[in-house]
Amino acid sequence: MRFINKLLGCAMSLLLACAGNGDWHGIRETRNGIEFVQNSEKGIWQNSRELKLTSTLKIGATDPTDPTCLKSVYDVDTDPAENIYICDYLAHKIQIFDHNGKWINQITHKENPQNHLKSPSQIEIGPDGTIYVLERRETQISLFDATGKYLKSISLDDGRLFGFKVDSKNHLFISKLQLNVHEADSTNGKTAFMISELNHNGKLLNRFSKPYLIKEHKLLVNPFANSEIAILSGHNILETLHHPYILRIYDRSRKLKKVILKRTLNDVEPALIGMPGLPFEVYLLLCRQMQCQTFELPDGKLLVDFIDRGPAFIKEFNEQYQNQLFKHPLNLNESVGTNAQHCYDLFDKSGRFLQTFSIDSFSGAVIKFVDANGNVYLRTYDDANHCYQVHRCKYKFKKRS
Repeated sequence: MRFINKLLGCAMSLLLACAGNGDWHGIRETRNGIEFVQNSEKGIWQNSRELKLTSTLKIGATDPTDPTCLKSVYDVDTDPAENIYICDYLAHKIQIFDHNGKWINQITHKENPQNHLKSPSQIEIGPDGTIYVLERRETQISLFDATGKYLKSISLDDGRLFGFKVDSKNHLFISKLQLNVHEADSTNGKTAFMISELNHNGKLLNRFSKPYLIKEHKLLVNPFANSEIAILSGHNILETLHHPYILRIYDRSRKLKKVILKRTLNDVEPALIGMPGLPFEVYLLLCRQMQCQTFELPDGKLLVDFIDRGPAFIKEFNEQYQNQLFKHPLNLNESVGTNAQHCYDLFDKSGRFLQTFSIDSFSGAVIKFVDANGNVYLRTYDDANHCYQVHRCKYKFKKRS
């Protein structure tokens, strides 16, 4: 009787969750205190609205000999004074501009030889103005004061860092670039470093999150080789998993509170694969071709920048190995194509999928940052002058004409 009552209760919660959602065709339920939001392929907005971006500022000289010309744009951030920091990876420096786009400073290896700053790939500005920089080699996070003076480095000797964020307490949240796979029923396998929370001195405070179980292979896969972290309002932590496509939200006590799911091309049951028994090793390689980053808009909406290079990877894989490894080649659904799939998925703050957007008004644009005021920072490429620019844009979602 207790089991039947529990079953009826779950069924009732599902009915209530689905009720009153209008055009939303997903399922929302709560299990063990965790809210699960399973989205369908169809978004609430479908094709009724579009993302409109209007540039209010352009940064980056078009003259390649100008020192403010951007050779690359790996990351963007702003400080409390609204100064703009740009990771110019190929130029081996951080370019700093004021709110009006005027160049004011730079951080380079030459000025900080003890830090060996050579290839900055990610930057975070703490609430007190401290500058945190991750280099491409991903073995340390270097700290600078607001003037660009080198302070110290936090070593990451126990693993290569994939991504990090800094919260309002100057705590660092990092995910490691490593992959552990072992049998689900094994008691000896090491599962993951998970997400690590460090204080400003690099002392470990907490580790949380869990590996994801791929039931088809009875394996636990550490997803942190392909995950990103975002700090949400209310001090919540958002983890974006690349494979499968999942957003997991933790409260300020680091307890998992919500899971948002949506299908993509490279899910565990990939629709694009036209052959039986996709080798698990190929699946893991396929997952590594996916990248994503999540931005929170001022009204709580979540904008996920999702790049799926899976189709192109399969084509290259076939060309390189042909039938040497497999009895049948990896086939693609004709409707998928072989180009990289670059899109922006929009969710409301409850986790319901609204629509997938592309940015057509700027050639080759990629969103790199959204500040607390809702300014969207785009990276664009100038084909004529072979250099990059950063656009600060205002956004709105308008009805399609």
